[in-house]
Amino acid sequence: MSDTWGLIDRHETVERIEGGDQVVATRSLLTLTHAETDVSWLEEFLVRLAMEHACRDVRELAVTCIGHSARINGRVSDDAVYRSLRQFLADDRLVARALNALSDIDAFTGRHWTSAEWILLQLSAMRVRLKHGDLKFWQS
Repeated sequence: MSDTWGLIDRHETVERIEGGDQVVATRSLLTLTHAETDVSWLEEFLVRLAMEHACRDVRELAVTCIGHSARINGRVSDDAVYRSLRQFLADDRLVARALNALSDIDAFTGRHWTSAEWILLQLSAMRVRLKHGDLKFWQS
């Protein structure tokens, strides 16, 4: 794999992510997130990894990379991403990563008041933050 962003082979990188070596998988996942230009494909892949990958660290990083993709590309391609993040908020292992990804989406793509899925995600995030005693989110 090249160290130069944008000069990677998607197929080879996906194979490394889906392989058994955690370090190779996480590094390859970060490389793919930064280099992939097909945002829709990347988001679908990240959601699938977050739900299905055998390694917990890769699942957690996949959720984080959803936020990275929004930051890098300045957009979220589909409401399915919001539905997935809402699902991740219900998973104690992924909740912190999902909140972080949501924060990136808000900061780098704007607030999406025309999307019912985005609004439901925001409400779910507020509920989670209140449950954990985080009242500072009201200030944002």
